[in-house]
Amino acid sequence: MDWEIFNKPSKGSLLGYTHMAVRLKAKDKTYVKVLNSDTKKELTGRYDKSEFSGFGYGPAACTMSGFPHFRENTFDGEFPVASLSFTDIDFPGSVCLTAFNPFIPLDAYNSSIPAAFFEITYTNVLDEEAELEGVFSLSNPYKQSRNYNVSKDGITAVKLVNDEKKLMKKTTAT
Repeated sequence: MDWEIFNKPSKGSLLGYTHMAVRLKAKDKTYVKVLNSDTKKELTGRYDKSEFSGFGYGPAACTMSGFPHFRENTFDGEFPVASLSFTDIDFPGSVCLTAFNPFIPLDAYNSSIPAAFFEITYTNVLDEEAELEGVFSLSNPYKQSRNYNVSKDGITAVKLVNDEKKLMKKTTAT
């Protein structure tokens, strides 16, 4: 997946270990899967110099390709909304991930808000109630990063910031 988040093209970029996953509890059974489908490229790895991810080592571990995942995936993209549906013979029902950004026609200011929104829905095919939980793990893209909780009006979020200026101050002060 390409991460183009710094106002410039970045084809081939990877924000490693960033993923979404679901856990389904139904009676005495629990199912856990990463919201990925089968890897279809770079099965032998890339030609790079990073440890354990070069050619011959298989897909990089940070792609989550070795984790339990869905075998089938369909993508429906109608800008600014994307819907991904996941199914697997080992998972009862289907999971749909809908993602969108705050695109507002003719409003460049509000359309430029650096945010993405995600919704996970589950279609239950069981004859019993089931509970689905979703989790989103995001790596901070900055080399010198700092993350902290922000709470306001009953909403809690994690803010990921660049701590490079703080590092530069420490470096120049010594």
